[in-house]
Amino acid sequence: FWDELRILRNIWNGWSKGVNELDARIQSTPTNLLRRAKLALNHIPWTGHLLGFPNSAELHHLSMYLTPDWLGDEHELIMLDLLKDDLSNEGQQGILIENTHFTLLLMAAYNERDEYAVGKSFKWLHERGLQLAQGEKRQLATITNLNDVHWVSYVVDFSEQNIWYGDSMGNPIPHELRTVLQWWTHYHSGHHFDLLALPISIQQDNFSCGVLSWDALRYKLSLSSAQLTPPSQALDERIVTFLRLI
Repeated sequence: FWDELRILRNIWNGWSKGVNELDARIQSTPTNLLRRAKLALNHIPWTGHLLGFPNSAELHHLSMYLTPDWLGDEHELIMLDLLKDDLSNEGQQGILIENTHFTLLLMAAYNERDEYAVGKSFKWLHERGLQLAQGEKRQLATITNLNDVHWVSYVVDFSEQNIWYGDSMGNPIPHELRTVLQWWTHYHSGHHFDLLALPISIQQDNFSCGVLSWDALRYKLSLSSAQLTPPSQALDERIVTFLRLI
């Protein structure tokens, strides 16, 4: 009983913080976007599951989009699902959108690269590489976490033999990640891929990396994305995401 009560209290506290943050923003700058979000809160339950997405999430996770708090893995997974839906609706079938755990699997394969071609644990990853190398798919994109504190994004383009890497802090790609990506792309293509800068907005705070990393992928891949989200509008982009999800 007490464990369940503690869980419910944490959920309630999360929604309370989200509502308070939203109310404060409405009081300061009462835009239509913020008002729509406040109105939407009257029509959704505060517990349960978010339906309709491959990566299942609890409804209470949505409260984080109303705050300036750092977005976690569950939020990035759902946003990648949204991007996947957007690309599918545009008729783009040549792009693989992978979840936030993809890079971990890639690094594991690199560390056991003598077993990569035959190891059962790497069969799925090997098939992904074949799809790209044989032209069945052209690009692979994902978001990954650095040191459990920062989200970055990258696109591997087999058709152009490029690796696009974006960091909203403006930092270069870590040596380990670069080594792993160039090993994997060379293994499946036989070519050295050039490393290019993925266009991305530079964050002005310590919490917008999750939104801006996702936005960089959207800008790069989506036919309907005309511009990057300005850093000053990163909080609004979270509200837009919240409204799309409910």
